[in-house]
Amino acid sequence: MHTLRLLSFAATFWLLALLAPLAAARDARAEYQIKLEALELEIAQRHVDLGLWCRDRGFAEAAREHFLKAFEVSRGRHAHASSIKSLMERIGDDFWKKQVELTDARRKPYDKQVEKLERENAAARFDLASWANERGLESEALAGFRALLDPQAPLVANAKGQLQSSAGQIPAACSAKILAEAISINGKPHVRYGVCALLAGVDALFQARSDALVVLSTGSLAQAEEFHRLGSALLPALEKELSLRFERRPTLLLLDSREAYERYLVEADRQQYRSAGGFADPSRAVTVVCTADKSVHEAHSLALHELSHLADAAAFPQSMPNWFREGFAERFGGPGTFSWDGTQLTLRGDLDSERLATLRSGGKPWPIAELVRIDPLSLWGSDREQAKRYYAQAWALYRWLSSEAPSSLRVRWDAWIVSCKGAKRGFPPGPQPVPTPDELFRKHFEGALAEIDAGLVQWLEVR
Repeated sequence: MHTLRLLSFAATFWLLALLAPLAAARDARAEYQIKLEALELEIAQRHVDLGLWCRDRGFAEAAREHFLKAFEVSRGRHAHASSIKSLMERIGDDFWKKQVELTDARRKPYDKQVEKLERENAAARFDLASWANERGLESEALAGFRALLDPQAPLVANAKGQLQSSAGQIPAACSAKILAEAISINGKPHVRYGVCALLAGVDALFQARSDALVVLSTGSLAQAEEFHRLGSALLPALEKELSLRFERRPTLLLLDSREAYERYLVEADRQQYRSAGGFADPSRAVTVVCTADKSVHEAHSLALHELSHLADAAAFPQSMPNWFREGFAERFGGPGTFSWDGTQLTLRGDLDSERLATLRSGGKPWPIAELVRIDPLSLWGSDREQAKRYYAQAWALYRWLSSEAPSSLRVRWDAWIVSCKGAKRGFPPGPQPVPTPDELFRKHFEGALAEIDAGLVQWLEVR
């Protein structure tokens, strides 16, 4: 009996010994979460402070960005950021003491403030990642250190095997793990972060980049460079068309296999685009194009089309109707609408006659009241010929209403565009008295839908 008690005690002792590290890790992870939430509030406060600094000087747009960043990074928990955001939405332009343009001359002191903010944020994030590493929280430490590395700069370890981050040297063990999972870009290792973190199974990329655009390709450096020239020629035309400026540098990702494309869709949680050959992801400022089984011209067309979607997403605070988005994108990337000789890009031509013929062979165009209810992505999966017909009509409607319809309709169009740009919903989304672009379209074109239907048919007859 005494022996049994000793064995029971020993078993209990060893069980407790085995569970102790698990309990310690659980406690450390809970403490890490508390520290992370405190850090988010600290970073939010820095953005609020810089936002107020900008507001005092009239840099309204920059101030707004920092106030919204403070709200976002704190996930709505920073009371001052939340109250400022509510006030901006409630009183609009009256919130600003003055509004001046952030010119190059005025930007220098602002840039110094931003550099200070980013330096302090990086130091605080480095400290938290180091704390997690010391307590064996590997995934938290790696995520923290990884976020501090420049994804555009090659990874270079020192003699001790440590990578240099924006805030300090990363411990050798973490550096080794980051290097082991690195992706090769133009032959040099880079951190898997952002888009690269979603490229499961892809070990090497080719890149061409500038301040305006990044192009990544699984094909070749020559392909990346050529599509970079193409995209760089497109972006100014998009900005001019919608009177916008890209606040975030777009990335164009070219995948040369269907397998790589479909893996990316899974990693990015964008499986709804499986039936398509590419898509735009405004939340990441990324356009993805699958070049497999496509001619060079078809790949050019798809890249121009999908990059155009990033422009309309940047120009309007709410998503525009599908027919508008696809018509706008076809205006720049539709078959026949562009020519590219490797250097010169010509845009806004007529859509290919074979595409326009789909509107005639299938009968007259859809009435606009019906067109607005069609989901083009579903069409690609169910009836590709009808999908082509839809895109042709979207191009025709955008082209005609924006530039060639009677002046009475074009005036309504211009007013609708202005209204859509001003229809800003709050963040996070919720029930608010702000009309959608669809509702605004019905308002601006009330009583004119029959005129649009008839006018578009007549216009198409002479194309």
